[in-house]
Amino acid sequence: DRTTRVWDYEGNRVALTHHDGPVGMAEFSPDSSRLVVCTGKSPVRVQELEGRVLADLPGHESEVQRAHFSPDGKLVLTAGWDGTARMWGLDGPDLVTLRGPRGLVHFVDVAADGRLVTAAFDRTVRLWDPTGKELRRIDYPRPQWLAALSPRGDRMLALSNLGHLSIHRLADEHP
Repeated sequence: DRTTRVWDYEGNRVALTHHDGPVGMAEFSPDSSRLVVCTGKSPVRVQELEGRVLADLPGHESEVQRAHFSPDGKLVLTAGWDGTARMWGLDGPDLVTLRGPRGLVHFVDVAADGRLVTAAFDRTVRLWDPTGKELRRIDYPRPQWLAALSPRGDRMLALSNLGHLSIHRLADEHP
């Protein structure tokens, strides 16, 4: 019904926020004080739990598949059907746009050192530096649904649409 609702433990509604499209996914910030919400083709929204909108993040040319906060909560990462992944500041500017995958980017993750990783329908997982320069590309036989970097940034995992999990050492790409 194009809304996000936040409830307290007693079942009382704390907030109701209306959106321009159906809510496809939402995620808490690391400190649990904010939400990032994907609503189809409309901008990704960052809001407080009480409902106040902090930022709308426009820029993707089609639906956003995934959005989440960086581990420190200072950035929002988005992955879209337009073949891009983006890193945003909480005040809304698009800090980095990752271009390269063809078609749907399923997932984007960021390490503490700022490197990013994307998983895409074009059967690739790519490692990027904080400026958006591609550092490494790994081709797979199947579309990739998830990619993540280890907390130390020395390993990367990739998960295919059929559930095949790969783990890679990143010794040469780690600063």
